Amino acid sequence: MGILYDKVMISQESRRQIFIKELRVLGITEYQNQSIDDLDYYTLRSALSIARIRVESDENRWF
Repeated sequence: MGILYDKVMISQESRRQIFIKELRVLGITEYQNQSIDDLDYYTLRSALSIARIRVESDENRWF
C-alpha cells in the first residue's frame, strides 16, 4: 500500500506544479491572500477552475 500512496502523491505534486504554471500564465500569483506556491493541490485546483471561468466568459464575472 505504501508504493501506491507514494505514486499518488507524486502524481498530485506533478499536477500541482502544472496548476501553478497555468495560473501564472493567467497572471494570477495569489489566491485568497496567499501565494499560489503555498497552496495545496485541492485549493489550486479550485483556484484554476475559478480563473478559467473568469477568463472564458464576461457573463461569469461575478467576483
